[in-house]
This record gives sequence, structure tokens and C-alpha cells, in this order.
Amino acid sequence: MPAMVKDQEEHRWVRDDRGNVPRVSTQMLGKTIAILGVGQIGENLARMCKIGFGMNVLGMSRTTRDSKHVDRYFERSELHEALGEADVVALCLALTPSTRGILGKAEFEAMKPTSFLIKTARGGLIDEDASVNAMNTGMIGGTALDTVDAEPLSENSPLWDLPNTIITPHVAAFTDGVANEMAIFWIENIRRFADGEPLLGIVHRHEGY
Repeated sequence: MPAMVKDQEEHRWVRDDRGNVPRVSTQMLGKTIAILGVGQIGENLARMCKIGFGMNVLGMSRTTRDSKHVDRYFERSELHEALGEADVVALCLALTPSTRGILGKAEFEAMKPTSFLIKTARGGLIDEDASVNAMNTGMIGGTALDTVDAEPLSENSPLWDLPNTIITPHVAAFTDGVANEMAIFWIENIRRFADGEPLLGIVHRHEGY
């Protein structure tokens, strides 16, 4: 996609008269995604990947393991094995002392050279020096980063110029319906609090959230 956007900016129609296309998109049907963090966000991603794209879904979850959209759960000790199977790796984890830098040099080396990394969770989950090296050396196929460790991202950061990389400024949650969804969430929690019911979205501060 980054290459196609660049072609558009440069007004280039990259396709010959015989229909030969040098840049072919990756089909998701039958591919495998490893979702690190199958909480509410990860579960919704699993559902979309399973039902919408027909993907095989692997999941790593610290607590809940009852998603009908996850084909197989794996332990953190099995992370490298799961990364080696995955065509797409999605980071949906909370950033805690135990998850900081969960993807580093060894983890990128375990991934397929054709795999893609999607990160919408906190920037500190990735060793950014290792990710820069992984992309520049072709260790993985591409990345989509909505967050970085130090925000805003410095204009001198090497992340800007990585090949096959899409960077957005921590805006993945900002859709035209997010304000309404947030209002519904808070109204429901106020009702639950008033009625003495368990609240939604509890944060476990003792675990570093």
C-alpha cells in the first residue's frame, strides 16, 4: 500500500498494456494471524479476521480464553513458535512492566520474512531499534504503526523512512462514531455504579496498567 500511495503521488500508473501488475496485494483468506492480547479489542479483531476474512486465528491472553473466534491459544513461552506460524501479527496488549519490549530482536527473527506487523497498542511494546533493523533488512514484510514509544514521533526518527511501513499519529480509535460509543459506555458504567453492579473496563493498577 505505501508503494501504491507513492505511485499516486507521482502520477504513475504502474501496470503495463498486458495487465502485468508488479505489486500484488496479499490475500487474507486462509492466512494466519497471531493476536497478542485477546481482550475486548483483540476479541473483536479475532471475530473480524475469522468471520470476515476466513483467517486462522492464534491468540495469547493472560486471562480469558473462551473466544469462539480463536482457533488456538498459546502461552508466552510459545511466542516464538506462534510468530513463526503467523502471516500477520497484531499487538493488542496493555503496556505493563511485563509486556514492555515484548517484540525485540529475537522475536523479529522468529517471524516470517513475508509477515506483517500491526500495532495499535502502546508504543513501548516494541523495541523500536529492533523494528527498524527488521524492516531495513527485510526480516519482515511490512508494518502498520499507530503508536510509538515517544510521542509525538520526532521528525528525525528512522521510522518515517522505513520501507513498506504505514505510520499514523495515534488516531486508530478516532472514528466518526467513537464519541457516541464512549458516551454509551460511560452512561452504562454510571448506571452500574448506582445500582451496585460490577463496572465495565476495570483497570488492574497493581499489575502496572
